[in-house]
Amino acid sequence: MLINASLREYVSKLAAHSAYPGGGSADDLVLTLGIALLQMSLSFSSNKRAYFYQRRLKVLRKKAEILIDKDADNFKTYLRAADKKENIVLLWKVSEETAALSVEVLRVGFRLERFIKDNLVSDLLIGISFALASLDASLANLKINYRLLRKKRYLATLRKYKVLLRNYRKKKETLERRRLNDCGW
Repeated sequence: MLINASLREYVSKLAAHSAYPGGGSADDLVLTLGIALLQMSLSFSSNKRAYFYQRRLKVLRKKAEILIDKDADNFKTYLRAADKKENIVLLWKVSEETAALSVEVLRVGFRLERFIKDNLVSDLLIGISFALASLDASLANLKINYRLLRKKRYLATLRKYKVLLRNYRKKKETLERRRLNDCGW
């Protein structure tokens, strides 16, 4: 299992001449790291309501950790399958699952601002940036998979995540301006 590998082992496997783990698994790792940063920045809050978000982030991180291996396993299945078209749906589903999880992490991440101390805002912003990068990567994987599926119901999903990505990028810029404006930028 990739989630149990050391970081050095995982990176070596990712860099190896092998189709898996690949971008989807790395996408899930980035999301997991983003969630961990959000948890860390929130852990310094003394606000009692922050505890609710800590529990929520713990659940989201476990889901992201599972996706690291799920993506690699689904890609192995796809490569070995005789009927690639039938198995491409598995790849679509895991990418969509990661995209949906990224959106949930972003929703939570932006709610954390009021609990985060000024000296930890950069950790909050990096965690949010990682979730944005994960959503962007998931969207790239969905686009590639759509080329093989070519069904209208999948196109609607692509459009939905494209709009969400654009909106969350704007939200992050607003947060940066609001919390980092005294840096003279």
